Parts: sequence; structure tokens; C-alpha cells
Amino acid sequence: MSAPTTDAPTTRELLTEIASREPGYDDREPEVERRERRFVRWLLITVALAIVAIVAVLWWLDPISVTGRQTRFSVVENGGVRQAKLDLMEDLPAPPEVMILGSSRSMKIDPADITDLTNQSAFNGGVSGGTSKDIYLYARYADQLWGSDGHFPHLVIGVVNDVFRDDGTAGFDPRLRRFLPSGEKETPKQEVLTELLQWKTLQSAARVTPKVVRRDGWGSLLHPVQTSGALRADLAVEGTQQSNQKKNFSAEGLQLFLPVKSLKVPLKKRIDGQMRTYVANTYTNDPEFTGIDPAALVRMRRTITLANQLGDVPTIWVTPYQPQAAAKYLPDELYAKRNQVFLDAMEELEQDPSLDFHFVRETADLASFGGNPNDFYDGIHMKPANTRRVMAYLNDKGLLARAVPAAADAGK
Repeated sequence: MSAPTTDAPTTRELLTEIASREPGYDDREPEVERRERRFVRWLLITVALAIVAIVAVLWWLDPISVTGRQTRFSVVENGGVRQAKLDLMEDLPAPPEVMILGSSRSMKIDPADITDLTNQSAFNGGVSGGTSKDIYLYARYADQLWGSDGHFPHLVIGVVNDVFRDDGTAGFDPRLRRFLPSGEKETPKQEVLTELLQWKTLQSAARVTPKVVRRDGWGSLLHPVQTSGALRADLAVEGTQQSNQKKNFSAEGLQLFLPVKSLKVPLKKRIDGQMRTYVANTYTNDPEFTGIDPAALVRMRRTITLANQLGDVPTIWVTPYQPQAAAKYLPDELYAKRNQVFLDAMEELEQDPSLDFHFVRETADLASFGGNPNDFYDGIHMKPANTRRVMAYLNDKGLLARAVPAAADAGK
């Protein structure tokens, strides 16, 4: 048997030789050229297969909760919120008369406070990172569940000046995806792929997988989905993750807060940590966002139109920042520019004679409803004392309760 040849160049030598060639100069023999083309072809195939394999593994583990599944590997504290809210809507024994919509700022509103103020039932449909897409899709789902019976709720929508983004995970759940236009039904897959290909996703998977496997065994890799428990980022990082978010909410959709160590930290430190992340994600890392996506404005218009057709005049109010957090951290020029675009868009909707809604812009100022700067969890999320104050303010203006039909009112 002949000895193996050592004439073939190594991969490093081949790449070095290719890189050293002068542009436009090619003295390669046909056989060398074919070998190099074959090498490049297989290199590209190998890289493509590696990317596909990595994406497949990240989708299976879903460490950032973007696939609509609930896995024990999730490190996202708000993972599964949208699915949980849909489940809770389906479980309600009777349609609510008032429905809260919006982002995580609205998630802190207690439906019981609305019931105390209005004597009407309420449900909190706010979701983390909610935009006009979430607002529209959850309004459509409320219509599907209750609208045909004449029980569409009064919408009370908390917004901020980035509500007119059109991204997010609102369309991942098939119960909501059906309401997207036909040309957008595939968009969630693109969004999922974008999220999975981020470096932070790979880091999250690498951090949590060994800990979960140590706890639950290698079988956890074959069966990552669980059906009970609660998603918590700290538990995932510790390797003690459990299931989904449904148990983190009351039957009326209120996010349940258990005593946690972070609340023992002074408010100033909580604001500092949270606002740095918020400003980085919302402004620093996204300086090109103008303040409005045209498709997002269309979705808000459709939400108001839907509510009007079903007999409701929605209330849209602006959620406030903690004053010191806003003054210290919000980028003055960029924030002012985006905020003006947001207000101009809302004014455009207000001036449309075909739309009927109430826009409460003054609640952006904490003082307008007697809010206390100390009653915040961080720079953007209000504690119950402040959420009760703003709901009472809306109620005093006659904007919180579902309108009573004239015939029913006359019969009282």
C-alpha cells in the first residue's frame, strides 16, 4: 500500500494563497481551479448547514420565548405573556365590560380597581412590549369571543410614544395570526428567525442549558415543553425553570407580584438599572426609527373602527414616565422628535370624522392625576397606588366605564 500523499495543501494554506493573489491575475491550472471551486462550494455548504443546525437547536430550546411554545429553557421573564392572556380570555366565565390594552405599563392595572370605580367587570389584556399590533389583534380576538353576542368590552388603551412600531411577537400565536392580512401571515416566521439569529439568543441558550440538563436530565433536551408552572428569568438562569406564564396572572389578567429582593433596592437604583436598558433598546440601538410605522397607524385606526362598529368609544391615555427617570435618561432631542410625531399621528386620528374615541394626552404628566413619583417599580412601571389614581382620573372624566345603552339606562 502506498504511503498517503502530503502534497495537498491545508485549508489554512489554501485560503492564505487565495488571499495573496493580485486582483485580476489568475495563473491557476484547470485542476487547481476546479479543486478551489469545490473547496469554496463545500465551505459555503458547511457554513449554511451549521447555521441551519444552530437555528434549529435554538428554536427547539427557545431560550427567549419567541416560538409560541413554553419551554423550560426560557430566560425571558415575560415569555408566554401573550399566550397566557389569550388562555385567560377564553377561560372567563362571562365577557368583561371593560378591557385594558397596551404594554407592560398597562399590565400593572388591577381590574378590581376598575370594578370598584365603575361597578363593571374588567379584564387586563396588556402584554409586555405591546404595540398597536397587539392592541389591534387582541381587540379582534375579543370581538371573536364576545362581539357576536353584543358584549364587546369598552377598550381602555394605555399608550406611549413608541406604540406605532409594527414589530414584536403579536402574530406568533395562531389564534392572533389569522387576523393579519394575507400578505403578513408569514411575517412572524421572519421575526422569529431574526430573533433566533441574535448573539444574545445563543448566549442565553449556552447559559441555561447545562443547568436545566443537570436538574432535569438529558431527557429535557428531547422534551423541552412543559405545561405547568411559571416562567421566571431568575429560575431559568439557576436551572430551575418551570413552564409558562399563565399562573403569573389572576383570572382577570392582573400580573401577580410576589415579594422579590429587587423591590428592597432603593427606587433610584432600580430606575438606574432599568432605564439604561430601556434607553439602549428603545433609542440608542434604534436611532433610525422616526416614531411611526405607517402600518402601525393603520392598525390603531382599525382598532378604533372595530370598536365603533361594535358600539364602543375607546379611551386612549398616555402612560407616564417616572419624572426623575425621564429627566435624567431620556435623550432630549430624539425623545422630543419621536414624541411630536406620535402626538401628530394621534391628532390625525382625532381629526378623522369617521373615528370616535377619547385621547387623554395629559396623563403623560404624573401631576395631572395626582400621581406620586415614589409609586413606581422603576422608570416606567407604576405601582398600584398610581394605577388606581389614573383609573380614578379617567373615571371622573366619564371615560372608564362601558357606556350603558340608552334603553337600559331609561329602564333603571
